Amino acid sequence: MKDGPASGLFSPLTLRGNASLAELPKAGVSKAMADHLDRAPSGACVAWGIPLRIGRVVLVKNKVVSVKLPAVRARWLVFAHTSDVRPLEWNEHGFVPSSRRSAAGTSSACSNGHGARIPWPPSPTPSRIRCRTDRRT
Repeated sequence: MKDGPASGLFSPLTLRGNASLAELPKAGVSKAMADHLDRAPSGACVAWGIPLRIGRVVLVKNKVVSVKLPAVRARWLVFAHTSDVRPLEWNEHGFVPSSRRSAAGTSSACSNGHGARIPWPPSPTPSRIRCRTDRRT
């Protein structure tokens, strides 16, 4: 997938995923996702000018998954992501109640022990993770 030229302001990082796209159907993804994996971006990609390198994916299902990134100093970390469908659960009144829960989240831990959690869905403004260098907590 390349939707245009890649910006030189970004450099792709390689994540050590826990599954290949071919392994996802046996990992319990929905039939809808399994049927469309042939359309999933892979390899060297460009999305909105951001170069991405998509190899093994990080499948998060019923438990927290940790992925280590190479040491990097960056103002932004951009992750390509998607979400599978879930069956709707109707209540006794014929409505799908809002769970009012976060669908997912990203936590960051910096080498100096600082970090942040970014809930999903995100706020309308981008989240910043600051890995402070001072000793304050």
